[in-house]
Amino acid sequence: MKNLCSVSVLFAVTLFSSLIGFNKANAFTSLSINVTFDNHGAVFIGNEDASQFQFIGRDTVDTGQFFPTFENCNSFFSWECVDSFFIDKIHPDYIQSKIVDNLTQFYTYLYFPVWSDFSVDDMIIAEIIATSTSIVTETNSGRWTQISTSTSIVTETNSGRWTQISTSINTPGDLGDVPSDIDLIQEIQDASANNEWIGVTSLGQNNGTTYPWNLISPIAEISEDAHFLGLLDSQTVNVFRLEIPIKCIPEPLTILGVTTAIGFGSFFKYKLKHI
Repeated sequence: MKNLCSVSVLFAVTLFSSLIGFNKANAFTSLSINVTFDNHGAVFIGNEDASQFQFIGRDTVDTGQFFPTFENCNSFFSWECVDSFFIDKIHPDYIQSKIVDNLTQFYTYLYFPVWSDFSVDDMIIAEIIATSTSIVTETNSGRWTQISTSTSIVTETNSGRWTQISTSINTPGDLGDVPSDIDLIQEIQDASANNEWIGVTSLGQNNGTTYPWNLISPIAEISEDAHFLGLLDSQTVNVFRLEIPIKCIPEPLTILGVTTAIGFGSFFKYKLKHI
């Protein structure tokens, strides 16, 4: 995803930013999240420094009973219960721009606080389906249509999109609540200020060979390309962060600006020739 905005959109924004501007709300991307934890975790969305930060949901809650142990999941192990979350449209507050290769690109961030039951076998594994809707014109009719494209993003170690920190928040254990937004935001911002985010570590792939999760692995609801990512510290809450590129979608008004810009250019060129 090198150039997420077309040259024409950049041209319009450059020439007419004072009149038109770029509306981040046009980045219509939905996210479908399938995730499970050993032992527990939650999902948040926000920007890079968590100055904008929103709770999405948490994993299947322990009922405290012997069996079945977890609500809506006939299983004894928490990690067998894959939880699904859906974000229909990403709010503009959670989209921010960066200059990459001299181009303005847009990103949103998912945060996964994960905690253990004080054992040594701890992990997160996830697959996120990101769907972008592009507005285009048909060549013959000139009518507006929408084209949706989906990309699978899994837990892995190669892209650099996934990073993690170990926080100073003690693990809530099997029956504890999700750490507060205030505590998580403080930990995230401190880690960002001190450059403490590091790369993630794979414990193995979701292909039926990674112990102890190979008891039922591969986990059917998650791609076999996904990796089990290990925690840095089983005594504290660990936070995993995923950076997701967002596609820039021009509004008809922006495209009108492009057309106007080209029209002005042709007009000035014509006038110069006839002075």
